[in-house]
Amino acid sequence: MERDLFDQNINDKSHEFFNNMKNPKSEDAERCRNFCSEVYRKFCKYFDKDFKLRFPMETPARFSEMFFMQAFVSAGWDPVMPSRRIDFRFQRGGSRDLVVEVVTPELVDGQGHVTALPNGMISREWDGSHREKALLRLTSAFYSKYKIIEEAISKNYIDENDYRIIGISGLRVRVEGGWSLGYWGNPPDFAEAFLPIGKRYYYIPLVGGLPDLNENRANYSYSDTIKRDLRADVRRDAFVSGNFPKVNAIAYANPDLLDFEDVSKNFAVLHNPSSCWRHGDYVIGCGQEYFVVASEGSFSITRKLRPDLVDE
Repeated sequence: MERDLFDQNINDKSHEFFNNMKNPKSEDAERCRNFCSEVYRKFCKYFDKDFKLRFPMETPARFSEMFFMQAFVSAGWDPVMPSRRIDFRFQRGGSRDLVVEVVTPELVDGQGHVTALPNGMISREWDGSHREKALLRLTSAFYSKYKIIEEAISKNYIDENDYRIIGISGLRVRVEGGWSLGYWGNPPDFAEAFLPIGKRYYYIPLVGGLPDLNENRANYSYSDTIKRDLRADVRRDAFVSGNFPKVNAIAYANPDLLDFEDVSKNFAVLHNPSSCWRHGDYVIGCGQEYFVVASEGSFSITRKLRPDLVDE
């Protein structure tokens, strides 16, 4: 059947996610398969023409596209045929159209620190350097999709009035790279890739050559760069620099392959202050939305929860 994602055979190029769902051996795998089948059955005309053929080999990326499709639909948006070069377009009443470009970055070094054990087994550990690498993947993924949106605007594939969103999935970074970047909290982990709020560093003044342990005199600041091995550091200022006005927001999800009850609450939106809708806050309807107010030398972040999640 044209709309059946799983009528394709497993081969040596198939991703393990596809293999597990093709022949599910657990209830969890069965639920994942049912989710993918249902979303594709309902919305297949809005995906790329070769989506089904690529699904077995590119399952994490294709799953992420289906996740965002279902998430925006659950948040009250109706899909329409997308613009050229863009993954999705959504409409809702009199609101501006949403155009969404989805990316699922992988972690370049997903092996962690490998230690050989006496029994022949190995152990893997991840530390702060791997967290920085995960954040770097978000910044590079953002930049690659930003160029696509910029080109689409220049060629009139999408309109300047569309609300342009880059949807970033943390699925591969978490599952293959071993590092989970959260989408919940104030601020959330993923925002550290786009705002200068990296690891907090303390500065304790010296008195007579010795540290002054009076806590009231300790100062701190947040890292404004992401460290890169043997290369220049990357700045964490995409959303306060004003250098990326063509993207209105980032939607970030850390898709849980097992939580399909209400996927709209399982992603967050970080709105770009340099391109916010001039008529006020733009509410997508996801679980939490973050609004940044930037001024010279400072910025603030405001989180707005969806009303049904306020007490969680």
